[in-house]
Amino acid sequence: AKAMTTSVFESLAIFSLPWIFQPWMASRFLVGGEAALQTAELAAAQDAFSSAAELGPRHFEPERGLARVHHARYKATRDPASLEAAVLHQGRAVKLNPMAATLWLDLGVFLAESGRPVEAWAAVEKAESLDKGRPWWKADVEALRARTPTPAGTGEARPRPPRPR
Repeated sequence: AKAMTTSVFESLAIFSLPWIFQPWMASRFLVGGEAALQTAELAAAQDAFSSAAELGPRHFEPERGLARVHHARYKATRDPASLEAAVLHQGRAVKLNPMAATLWLDLGVFLAESGRPVEAWAAVEKAESLDKGRPWWKADVEALRARTPTPAGTGEARPRPPRPR
């Protein structure tokens, strides 16, 4: 009976290995992707974030990392396909974690840069509704307001109602 118990225990341990190692490996790829992104090694960052996404498909960080890689590539090359890829991956990150205001804010920035002000403002307003009064990203929102045309396309900064005090 003892040999049978050990055998069952070993089987359960082996069966659970993917649930133990996949998150650990995904986090290692995320760390590697961040390091590569900080040194502008975009291909290495993309490979690392893609590997993390394969290991943790229900986690938003690999998608956010891929969005940042594509956005950095867009900034370097002005290739519109890179910006669209950034929007796509950031949209996936938002779907995986819709309560994270910073994900919505980044999506708004990418949408504004891609010439989609209506969608950009919807994303920024969602970010603001989720996380009111965050001073560390208020300057980013104000800068976006200053450079993004109104959804009607008048070219003026979008007017905002006064904030309640």
